[in-house]
Amino acid sequence: MKTPIVRTILIILTIVSVAFYYNAPDEYSYTYCYGYFLIFCVEAFFNIRYRCRKTYVSFEFFFTVAFVFVNYVYPIVFYQIDPYFSLFALSFPENYINRGTAMATIAYSSLSLGFFSYNTKEGIPSYSGNHGFGNSPNLKSFTNFLLAVMDISLIGVVMAGGNMKNWGLSAEIRGIVDVLVFYTIFQRFYIYRNNPFVDVLKSNRVFFLLIFGYILLATLSGNRSIMIRIGSLVLFMYATLFYQIKKKYLIVLMLGALSFLFVIGAIRDYNSVATAVDSSTSVLSVGRDLTINNRSLYVLMEYADVHGLSYGKNFLSHLLSPIPYAQSTLLRVTGWNLSEISSGNLVTDDFFKNNATNQDSFGLGTNLVGDVYLAYGLLGVIVLFYVLGRVVSYYYYKSYKDSPTSLLVYSILFITAIIWTREAYFKPLQLILWSLAIYYFFDKRTKRVA
Repeated sequence: MKTPIVRTILIILTIVSVAFYYNAPDEYSYTYCYGYFLIFCVEAFFNIRYRCRKTYVSFEFFFTVAFVFVNYVYPIVFYQIDPYFSLFALSFPENYINRGTAMATIAYSSLSLGFFSYNTKEGIPSYSGNHGFGNSPNLKSFTNFLLAVMDISLIGVVMAGGNMKNWGLSAEIRGIVDVLVFYTIFQRFYIYRNNPFVDVLKSNRVFFLLIFGYILLATLSGNRSIMIRIGSLVLFMYATLFYQIKKKYLIVLMLGALSFLFVIGAIRDYNSVATAVDSSTSVLSVGRDLTINNRSLYVLMEYADVHGLSYGKNFLSHLLSPIPYAQSTLLRVTGWNLSEISSGNLVTDDFFKNNATNQDSFGLGTNLVGDVYLAYGLLGVIVLFYVLGRVVSYYYYKSYKDSPTSLLVYSILFITAIIWTREAYFKPLQLILWSLAIYYFFDKRTKRVA
């Protein structure tokens, strides 16, 4: 099927999704939600069939899988058998389940249209020259030093029975470590791309040992996102620059990774795997950390309808994140609360403010679709998800045109794909801008000066 025909079908499905959104019943309707799920399945088929022909190591595939868990598993599966599991035991507007499912489908429809903005070929070619990557001799050493400090600090956190949420390091320091880790991994893989893969590991033993320690200790202290993002980046760089991974092997790998994350979460939340299995209502419980963020979609949509749209105010937290201390400065100058510029904090504060409890509040998380809806409503969801699809497609297209910086940006978008569905719209911005800054001010600049 040719791309213009696919685009036409996607436009029709988008129009249908919007039209039936206005007829959403207040009472939960399995038929209504399932109808939107079928629309999503058709669009997902087009994305995977025509944009993932040779490999599933792509933004479209990973984002689509995560999107299912975040927006469809609860209304289609869990609401039928255990509607109040986990965070859904906390009160939420159940009359928004239908509208939330419809809004998620509208978002994915617009995203799919954006994906098909560029006719990209399969695969990314070998690059000629290093383009400045790896020219800064001290960058890897500095990253190794910071990783060693982080590993030693995390050993203390794990031994004390603490977790990374109440860790004493500022968000800025952790952000610097993360961007240096991601950039250095990309850099190491890129400069060894014309060598056997084993050379990457042999020539960077200390770095990858420290990375392994960082992943292990961070996971034991309750942070699985670091494992997901670093693992995704290694997978992407391996499949892009070294050896293509067959689809069947990738699916097995993903199922194994999901099961492993489920075991880690079970040990943390239930103290045993057996108890976690007994508490699970479905095999889809392996993705419960994604599914629980469906609740935030309903909460944010209701909040926007009752209190009005924020017109982008809730984007400010992550828009300012690339500038150190800009967020705290804004709050201090304006007198605003963090919940006013962050949808994730809004969901948490709104519940604990309106519900008497003696428990300390904990983060309830946000939802990508809900974050955009809170800012600009239905029109914003249509426009901004289309823009997101175009941005992803553009950077993949530019990567194919021998642009290593575009490959760097696309790799960051890729590693964010799974977690992004339960995050804010501008969540990857800091990592992208800081990574490009490292490249231009260290690697590329070093090459120019030399």
